[in-house]
Amino acid sequence: MELRVLRYFLEVAREGNVTHAAQRLHVSQPTLSRQLKDLEDELGKKLFTRSNYSIKLTEEGMLLRKRAEDILEMADKTLAEFKALDEVNGGDIHIGCAESNGIFGEAQDKLNIVATYDLLFNTSVMVREGFGCVLGFDGLVYTGPDSDLCFRPLEPTLTSPMYIIWKKYQVFSPVASLLLEELKRNFG
Repeated sequence: MELRVLRYFLEVAREGNVTHAAQRLHVSQPTLSRQLKDLEDELGKKLFTRSNYSIKLTEEGMLLRKRAEDILEMADKTLAEFKALDEVNGGDIHIGCAESNGIFGEAQDKLNIVATYDLLFNTSVMVREGFGCVLGFDGLVYTGPDSDLCFRPLEPTLTSPMYIIWKKYQVFSPVASLLLEELKRNFG
């Protein structure tokens, strides 16, 4: 399976039309159709349901779309990392960890860091250590009278509605599909 063919596949899936995808990719329509047929043969599964003027993904096609997006994202990220190997004055570092007091590290004194965060508890540990300030919602970490943290609301007051979001064209497991339907029924 070639990255180029996965890019072709994704473009056809996005366009829903082989002719339009071929134009956007700057390849001939017969060449693109042949690449898609070869991909289906390689995988042993039909990826598209074809009609006169459009093309739709099958269940297997939806799965490949998700995997192809992940594969190409990783390939593109790897290429970008290699292009930036000689840059030592900046860049992105992604740190994955569980919420824990162990997030604190000695390196913070030597680094100039601007960050976004997903886990507020970890970030609160860094704030306690004098690492900086955090923008967040009130009530996500304890800021009571015996806490060394405080919450200061922004003026004017900012509000944010709650949303449930997922990646476009996400392929869900059966149980996740049931949960999503239940959430739509109760909160939609």
